[in-house]
Amino acid sequence: NVIEPPLDRTFIFDSYACRRGKGTHAAVDRYQRWAQRYPYVLKLDIQRYFPSIDHARLKAKLRRRIADPHVLTLLDRIIDGSPTEAAGEPACGQEVEIPPDPPFAKGGAIGPLERRRGIPIGNLTSQFFANLYLDDLEPCLKDQRRVPAYLRYVDDMVLLADAKTDLHEHHAALADYLTRERLHLHPRKAQVSRTRDGLNLLGYV
Repeated sequence: NVIEPPLDRTFIFDSYACRRGKGTHAAVDRYQRWAQRYPYVLKLDIQRYFPSIDHARLKAKLRRRIADPHVLTLLDRIIDGSPTEAAGEPACGQEVEIPPDPPFAKGGAIGPLERRRGIPIGNLTSQFFANLYLDDLEPCLKDQRRVPAYLRYVDDMVLLADAKTDLHEHHAALADYLTRERLHLHPRKAQVSRTRDGLNLLGYV
């Protein structure tokens, strides 16, 4: 796979979907170890994640990690061929201006609604794209917000901490960041609970 090595080496350790040596069992094992250390957990997922991925931002993220123009042209064609919810994106092979990454949890406008978005759920390339699209978020959570324990499986996210108030603050900051990536957390699936009460994570309790 041409795109796997340059993308995978940029991902944080605790991103578990569609990666060698990772997967659901590894994610659950990691969570269970953390649950013995931290009393509170926040579970989140993104509403309609794959249909919401912004094509311009995705192409920009790819260009920061892959230099080969032939590979980028092929990836552009895959992205441009995805079923979309809007129109107005550059065609494959055109120069893509990299949208600036917004400061974490600060004000700023999202892109225009006419921009193309959406990638198919079942494609292998879409799994890599889905991992990549949120990869810029994770240094912000770990380095800026100082989240002590965090893991992600595609768009399922789990954060652990010593205090509920910390998790509520992380939730608000994360939601603000995702809005500027044209993404939204699922309002009915946000859950702060005690780790001792158990957690349904990736089909395991």
